[in-house]
Amino acid sequence: MTKRLIVLLLLLFVLVLTSCNNNDSLFTINSEGSFSQDVCIQKGLVEDVLMIESQYCSHCEATLPDFVEACAEKGVNSTILDVSVDEQRERMESYGVTISYTPTFIFGCDYYVGAKTKDEYLSMLDKYLEG
Repeated sequence: MTKRLIVLLLLLFVLVLTSCNNNDSLFTINSEGSFSQDVCIQKGLVEDVLMIESQYCSHCEATLPDFVEACAEKGVNSTILDVSVDEQRERMESYGVTISYTPTFIFGCDYYVGAKTKDEYLSMLDKYLEG
């Protein structure tokens, strides 16, 4: 009986360790930067332009029109995810990304934190389209 219990506990321990490793790919964005090409591909972000915002964020509300206009001007489809909505937060987390601040923007492999001007979005989009 004792051997069975030990084996069972070892199996449980291994199961817990392997399930914890799935979170190793979770990346928290809290400043501006870039994913490596490998990480960007792994997270499925190469082709995506995302604005991650919250309905409770006044900076998000203020910059949203500039972001949408810049994307339209460059002919880029963007996705806006509201972290205050469970389904949209889960979708963001499905990329293996969490954020510290709203708004946060992901342009392929580059990410930016904080509201920007329309000209800054246009510049970020140019960089994204060149890549």
